[in-house]
Amino acid sequence: MGIDDLKNQAARQSEGRAKSNVPTPNDLAERARAAAQRAKENAARTAGEARDRAEEPRDNDS
Repeated sequence: MGIDDLKNQAARQSEGRAKSNVPTPNDLAERARAAAQRAKENAARTAGEARDRAEEPRDNDS
């Protein structure tokens, strides 16, 4: 099998996947990893914001 055959085979496979629109297990795993990373970053940011608010001086003059 030559390089051109491999390229053609890869093109046919990717075209088939695009038509079926069904995510592969690797696609799903990558999406899960990305979602976990976003959740971790959001949690860290939220914790930092809460810490910053807790450290702000409060005005109790009212």
